[in-house]
Amino acid sequence: MNNFIQRCFTVLFLVFSSLILNAQNIDWQIRPGGADCDRLQRTLLLPDGGFLLGGWSYSDISGDKTANAKGEEDFWILRLDANKNVLWDKTIGGSDHDALSDMQLTSDGGFVAVGHSKSNISGDKLTNTFGDYDYWVLKFDANG
Repeated sequence: MNNFIQRCFTVLFLVFSSLILNAQNIDWQIRPGGADCDRLQRTLLLPDGGFLLGGWSYSDISGDKTANAKGEEDFWILRLDANKNVLWDKTIGGSDHDALSDMQLTSDGGFVAVGHSKSNISGDKLTNTFGDYDYWVLKFDANG
């Protein structure tokens, strides 16, 4: 009887182990980034099967970053095609802290990026702050 129970536990262990291992299959992965701190805040699935990734970055040109930082931290947006290749990336910011927190697609095929900014007029900032951090809302066409 003990041998039977031991075999049952062995079979159950093998079945559950197989299920757990099969559940951990990864279809694909990417790791965009630069040489410094980069943080993803939002991912949007696009109608063509591609992705729009948005967050903030301290990195200068390195890795997947094609533009130097404009300040302490900047909005960093990447457009991926359906095969997960980077089509373009945009670094948007002023001379101080600018961090993207969310994005939404718009009906015209573009998108809106929102976050906060401490930068005064500099880089891509067209207005000064009203104090410490202010909201920053930007509208882009489909090509960024």
